[in-house]
Amino acid sequence: MKKQDITILSIGVLLIFISLYLFTRPAFLSSFDFSSTGQVGDTIGGISAPILNLIGAYLVYISFQAQLEANRIQAKALNDEKERARTEGIYQKYISQFEDIKKTLRELEFVVRFWADYSAETVSPNPPIVYKGINALNEYTARLVARKAGSTKYDRQNYELYSMYLNYEFMLLSLHDLIINVETRIEDSTDQEYLLSNIKLFYNSFLKVFGEKIIDSYGAEQPEMLEIVKIRDFMLSKFGV
Repeated sequence: MKKQDITILSIGVLLIFISLYLFTRPAFLSSFDFSSTGQVGDTIGGISAPILNLIGAYLVYISFQAQLEANRIQAKALNDEKERARTEGIYQKYISQFEDIKKTLRELEFVVRFWADYSAETVSPNPPIVYKGINALNEYTARLVARKAGSTKYDRQNYELYSMYLNYEFMLLSLHDLIINVETRIEDSTDQEYLLSNIKLFYNSFLKVFGEKIIDSYGAEQPEMLEIVKIRDFMLSKFGV
């Protein structure tokens, strides 16, 4: 209850007690003499009833205003909760997207099969080797570097290069889109800064060095390198690394 409401109510109650005193005093003018109107209590009740009704009506009005204020507060709380849930949902969506990119890296596979060694009587091929995750990228780029240098180190091996290139390009494109969405869709600066710092750490630690080797091996001027070079430059401008 507001201070103003308390003051008005107090004045009303005070008026009731004052009226009880005034209307039970001997009249100082004949026009104020109520002794012939019936019982004093009936007279006081008839006079004080409008005041009591007025106070009651005012209390109902105060209650109504208080209920309206409570409804406004509740509606605001619900809207705030909806907005918080929406913001949290967006943040969790991009956290999940980032986890998917990291999962793609963890699940990378680079399979190396060896040529069979033939003899007069038996065939004894070496079993294939499956490299996973970072090791897969490392083995893939090692063969790119060796091929550019003209090395014969991996000549007796059979492996697929283009699929690894596509997987690497996919991770870079996904990171690029994620960064754009984080900067434009996440409103909370703390959440935005936290997610961007983790993306930066992930890129610098696991993807950057391999990108440089891939670009150097194929040549930055090659058409298939355009996207990787573009994203490398984007990361440089964004993170300064």
